[in-house]
Amino acid sequence: MRIKLDKEREKLKYVDEKLVAMEKHKDQIDANNTALNRTNMLLIEKMTKTNEQIDKAAAHARIIRIKAQNVGGDIIRYR
Repeated sequence: MRIKLDKEREKLKYVDEKLVAMEKHKDQIDANNTALNRTNMLLIEKMTKTNEQIDKAAAHARIIRIKAQNVGGDIIRYR
């Protein structure tokens, strides 16, 4: 009976060690997820700013194209 009890204690010790290791892994995964979420939020902000800059550049390009067309029309008219 004592041998069986010792085996069960060893199993319990093994399970406890595994549980501690799992908790450490879980904590590490949680920390990694938090860091990734922060990084993702920063990247989303950067992408939003970049999209705004692209939209502004496109608007300026349209204005320049229209002005260039007007100048081209004026040149043809005055020749």
